[in-house]
Amino acid sequence: MRFQRPLRAAAAVAFAASLVCHAGIYLYYAFPGRLPDVELGFDDHYVPDERVDLIRGVYKGSPAEEAGLRAGDRIAAIDGEPLNSAESQPKAWMLHKPGEQVHLTIRRPGADHPIYLTATFRRRPGTNTLTRTLQTWFPLPFIVVGLAVLFLRQEDPNAWLLALAFGGVVVSRGLLDPSPRPAWWPVVMAYQSLMTGIVGPLFCWFQARFTAPSFDRRWPWLKWILLGLGLVGALGSIRTGGIHFPIPSNPWLDGSSAGVLFIAACLAIGMGLMIAGFHTHNAEARRKTRILFWGTVISLGPNIVRLSIESSSGARLPAWVDNSLPALLILLPLSFAYAVVVHRALEIPVLLRRSARYLLVQRGFTVLLAGVSIAVVLSFAVSFPRLYEMNQTAGITLGAVFGTTLLWSGTEVHKRVSGRIDRAFFRSAYDARRLLEDLAEKTGTVTGRAELERLLEFHLAAALKPRFLRVQLQPGSAEAGEQPECVVPILNREGKQLGLLLLGPRLSEEPYSGEDRRLLASIASQAATALENIRLAEEIAARIDGERRAAREMEIARDVQARLLPQGAPRLKTLECGARCIQARAVGGDYYDFLDLGGDSAGLVLADVSGKGVHAALLVAHLQACLRTAAAMMPRDPVAILRQANQMLYRSTAAQHFATLFFGIYDDAAHELLYVNCGHNPPIWLRADGSVGRLEATATVIGAFDRWDGSAGRARLESGDLLAIFSDGITEAPRGEEDFGERRLIEELRACSRSPVDVMISAVLHRVQDFSQGVQADDLTLLLARAR
Repeated sequence: MRFQRPLRAAAAVAFAASLVCHAGIYLYYAFPGRLPDVELGFDDHYVPDERVDLIRGVYKGSPAEEAGLRAGDRIAAIDGEPLNSAESQPKAWMLHKPGEQVHLTIRRPGADHPIYLTATFRRRPGTNTLTRTLQTWFPLPFIVVGLAVLFLRQEDPNAWLLALAFGGVVVSRGLLDPSPRPAWWPVVMAYQSLMTGIVGPLFCWFQARFTAPSFDRRWPWLKWILLGLGLVGALGSIRTGGIHFPIPSNPWLDGSSAGVLFIAACLAIGMGLMIAGFHTHNAEARRKTRILFWGTVISLGPNIVRLSIESSSGARLPAWVDNSLPALLILLPLSFAYAVVVHRALEIPVLLRRSARYLLVQRGFTVLLAGVSIAVVLSFAVSFPRLYEMNQTAGITLGAVFGTTLLWSGTEVHKRVSGRIDRAFFRSAYDARRLLEDLAEKTGTVTGRAELERLLEFHLAAALKPRFLRVQLQPGSAEAGEQPECVVPILNREGKQLGLLLLGPRLSEEPYSGEDRRLLASIASQAATALENIRLAEEIAARIDGERRAAREMEIARDVQARLLPQGAPRLKTLECGARCIQARAVGGDYYDFLDLGGDSAGLVLADVSGKGVHAALLVAHLQACLRTAAAMMPRDPVAILRQANQMLYRSTAAQHFATLFFGIYDDAAHELLYVNCGHNPPIWLRADGSVGRLEATATVIGAFDRWDGSAGRARLESGDLLAIFSDGITEAPRGEEDFGERRLIEELRACSRSPVDVMISAVLHRVQDFSQGVQADDLTLLLARAR
């Protein structure tokens, strides 16, 4: 048992290596530069035993028809040169241009002597470089999807069946016969024959096993018969790299491994879909069967129709149709991979709606713009030098400028219209997001557990429409009942569980998206803050008693505010931080915080709210909740975070209540501070070289206006630089008619600059208290950050 996993991994690596090697050989011999630009308009197949090209069909109105070629003719020589290999005809074609003539020696059934014909070349449809490249790299999606599924699900037999089937599709394209042949060529031909022969049986086997296991258990011998037939066809032509079945002679199929393979694979896939459709009783399996069915029909259907038209009537479809239809085949590997990898497949309409929303509203539109911009650059590089007689470098430069402008302008337009598209075409998703955002704001204003529970139940049910919903606002495990699909814990700052949000499967059967889960996490964070406030309020109410009520209330409030402050500084490699607040009363309006933004980033906050006493302390608590919620929803963008926090603060407080605030995001890897100063005292920046700088205000106060905006500044902290963020209680500490001031603060910082940050903070605060002779009129708050 312990060797199964490494053996599976070794087998997967060996298969991937063989497939990639064969694809590399194919690309070498099928590279666009190796294909001719001209054609006569017929389908042919090289017959090695006779050393002739067998004409299987002639297109109507083509040069071949005008020259007198017929289906069944055999080309024995081109311009007097015999055909010694399959490469003879492509090599001869590459020597000619459109309008030039070629002389053919023909062996016609029933004719006693060779027939000599002269034909005039025409340009081969789809000979532009882009179309050739797309046709040449056509196997890439099958390789990527097949190997990705295999390495993700090595223990799943269905993943192996799918990877082998996709490998057969890649290998079945065939190779041009080189002259002279390398010594390893027979091995490549044998590999090609075997992989080609098992394509159809493996597709049928996969569908029967994957979506209808009852059928596979009832008739297990059927898959082995199909696989045996495929291997017989492969062994019959193992030297030529094709497949050969004893079928009636037909000019379209005679000697054509590709034609036989295509028909056999389509029949096998169709039979597998029929088996799955009639023997699937599980709703989930039926959904996956529909995805496989429609993916197969859309990808193979138009190509089968094209092949039927060309083979039966001899007519050739327009070049743009002929070149675009192979692109539909990409849907085949994508639909099969989706059915195998995704745990719960969606209904087709739901899947299309989710995909369209992702493309139009989320990331897909930007990816599309990037692809269009790259195409524009390539187009300029190829076309402009020819049209306007400029060199290729100038064309590439012009294309790069135009493509970049297109990408930038398209992104700006997308930002403006994506919300309208979401609101107009995906109303349910838009309404759900708005309801959840509204809930995230309202949870911070509730005053009781019952009110919070009703608020959560109403908004979550309206937004996400789960089959069942349980809001558990007590710590502990979930209640017994139906199995929830989405479980969101409500955790406090210490990671202790305060409750649970349990949501069942959605009525639409859509899974909960990443956006849903992020909003639910934000709601849980706000609910945790509300529960903490409720809990602390309950503690306060329980401890209030008689004449000691006011004093006890202030004591508890002071404890609440102390708990809101961070208990430790963030651990950063290049920044040493520390902070301390000495309140003038039991509770105060100064507030500092360290926000964990994930990765190598941390947020530094110091604020001073309007007012004094309990009211200021409550405003501080609410400001912290707003900032933490906004930071959780929109990390690493201080302007966006403060804009969201301002909305929450403004809507839940009176207009005369506001806060000055300094908020910075420090990037540990870049040694850079991205900050917004909202009308706060400019922090002092003591550089290692002795110079002094200040981080001036970049925005107005928050909480005073409905609409708030500002800009962000940047400061790169070099080793030894010290940043001091402080409240006005320090610089305005009085002694008679004189204030402590910034000059004394800078002197004290320089005097103890070699000490640890915590020691420096204590020294500065002690100096301020000595200066004011024990009289403290305002809160003293100091946050120091030193680059190391």
